[in-house]
Amino acid sequence: MIWGFPQTTENGGQSLYYGTPSSFFEQTGNGYDAFWISAELVNSFTLTDVRNTFYVYDPDPTAPDYVATNKFGGLDGSPGDIPMINGSIQPLKATNFNESLNMMRVGEMYLIEAEAKARQNEADAGTILFALQSNRDPAAVKSGNTGQALINEILLERRKELYGELGIDWLDAKRLQLPIDRTTSNHPPPYNYVIPVNDPRFALKIPQTELQANKSLRAGDQNP
Repeated sequence: MIWGFPQTTENGGQSLYYGTPSSFFEQTGNGYDAFWISAELVNSFTLTDVRNTFYVYDPDPTAPDYVATNKFGGLDGSPGDIPMINGSIQPLKATNFNESLNMMRVGEMYLIEAEAKARQNEADAGTILFALQSNRDPAAVKSGNTGQALINEILLERRKELYGELGIDWLDAKRLQLPIDRTTSNHPPPYNYVIPVNDPRFALKIPQTELQANKSLRAGDQNP
């Protein structure tokens, strides 16, 4: 991590408290325990990838809560060890209200550089990507992709590296004018949909307080 937003619950310090990522992702009962991981994303990780910290939560592979992640949280309050999908045994992490929020880290810098160079057709784009891939997975093999295939590989690597961290995938969809397709995995029916490119749902509503306070805005200026 290059820069993390510090949190502490000690001595009157600042913390998002239950807005902390581990409160949503961990499954010990200490937080919301409400976020699970798309089976489609889980299947993109090899068993030798150090980021493969997933475990089966619901034995039904079609259930939306089939897989949970042990990426977030701390060991204080851990209820014990749990078997991971990759065959390892790890202590189950618990909500940590003192964990720093990732704002900028080395892995993302590699991905930004690789994507920028790939879009400029620079020859070392794949090498930069593989530097990250081989660090995360000792069995990684360089794909040799170029052009759009390499860009697609980089975008997938961004999902794998940064999932759960401040909505990076959502921002990538907006930045690159891509749809969000939730029909290819184990999402429950109410959330099994496609958001088309440039759909109004990509634009957040202007806060009502801003509409009321800004005399230059009219009701018709609100995002749809």
